[in-house]
Amino acid sequence: ANSCTGASKTFTITVNPTPDVATIANQVICNGALTSAVIYSGTVVGTSYSWANNNTTIGLGASGIGNISAFTATNTTNAPVIGTIVYTPTANACVGLSKSFTITVNPTPTISPVSDQAICNGAATIPINFTGSVNGTSYSWINSNTTIGLAGFGMGNIASFTAINTTSSAIVATISVVPLANGCTGATSTFTITVNPTPVAPIISLTTPPSVCDMTYFRNFGAATLPPTGINYSWSTINAAVSDTGKTQQYVLINFKNPGTATVILTATDINTGCLNRATHDVNVTSNVADVPAKVIYFTKSFVVLQNNEEAYSWGYDDSYTLAPTLIPGELNQDYVNANPDFANHNYWAMVTHDGCIQKTYYNKPTDAVLKPARTEVIVTPNPASQQVNIAINTSLSGDIQMDIVDMKGQKVYAATVIGNNATVDISSLPVGIYIIACYNNHERISFTRFMKN
Repeated sequence: ANSCTGASKTFTITVNPTPDVATIANQVICNGALTSAVIYSGTVVGTSYSWANNNTTIGLGASGIGNISAFTATNTTNAPVIGTIVYTPTANACVGLSKSFTITVNPTPTISPVSDQAICNGAATIPINFTGSVNGTSYSWINSNTTIGLAGFGMGNIASFTAINTTSSAIVATISVVPLANGCTGATSTFTITVNPTPVAPIISLTTPPSVCDMTYFRNFGAATLPPTGINYSWSTINAAVSDTGKTQQYVLINFKNPGTATVILTATDINTGCLNRATHDVNVTSNVADVPAKVIYFTKSFVVLQNNEEAYSWGYDDSYTLAPTLIPGELNQDYVNANPDFANHNYWAMVTHDGCIQKTYYNKPTDAVLKPARTEVIVTPNPASQQVNIAINTSLSGDIQMDIVDMKGQKVYAATVIGNNATVDISSLPVGIYIIACYNNHERISFTRFMKN
């Protein structure tokens, strides 16, 4: 100043660099899994990093300073949840450009419970359609017992298949199902398919001759043995009629009322499972008509057939309880002398032959030995039931059976044509209550029964 120079001094201008931060990769992870630790880095020594998270439901706090340690990701919903983390570098009081990354937490896929099935050998299973709460879920399954007719493993739903059991005991397959969605695996769920065996086929050992005349009444048929323990026997016919069944179910009386082929059917049904097996015997019913049953009286210690124009006579009796027949040897006359007949235990009869036709006449016939319409028996197992019912229809009628299920208000809740006289019905969606199964043949109701949904 004024041409004079003073002493020099100095100062500095320090320009700090803008801090930066390396890009962090997005993460996609399953609910319950451990995330990867987030390690920030940049080119400026001494940089610190702050971060903010917009979605704390993933298991991470709302904000923080420094690296993010691994944590257990959470998602309690049925859809992916995403947390966006914005991170900012700071060094020497300078703030760098913020960046962001995301952590996507996919939900744990689930599977809705699948009902166990119990079914008879040879019957069709109920189709199994897997469902869950997470959209896009796929399902893989493993079957522990391929002998039931189902493959050892598969993907997706299980279509109806014919159940197989070649043993004498129930076999059980456990199917384990794993849900998969967005690369995540849910908890394994299991259900069972029980295939009950076909009962041992009954044997019809007592039969008539291969041919009988039209209008032949009260012919004896019988099984080789009593029904085994746990087995119910029932007799039915095609083109004939059941007149009476013995109290042990082993013996039966059959009436042949129409020319053609008649079939006598003996059905063995497992009481616990409803599974059944049948034996049949065909009889040719000729167009020749047998005489009206002869009149038999008991007079002065003798049974006597009043008609005296018959070609041959024979005598016998049925056990009044079982209907097992006994032919009395040597009694071939029009009368049969018996001073002390056992009317309490024996139903006495005469067999007469006229024009080649044999007709049977009782003196004291069974209480129920009359011409009866065809019988139809419907067996429902289990009863009560919660998921499904197995329905076995034992009938002497030919043709398919129409089956309706109605509630106690008379509203029809199910209808189907039953082919093969066996059906399995899924009732899991029906309200709790009592339901009626009505069966029809040629639009005529032939039977009805009840079951309870619990």
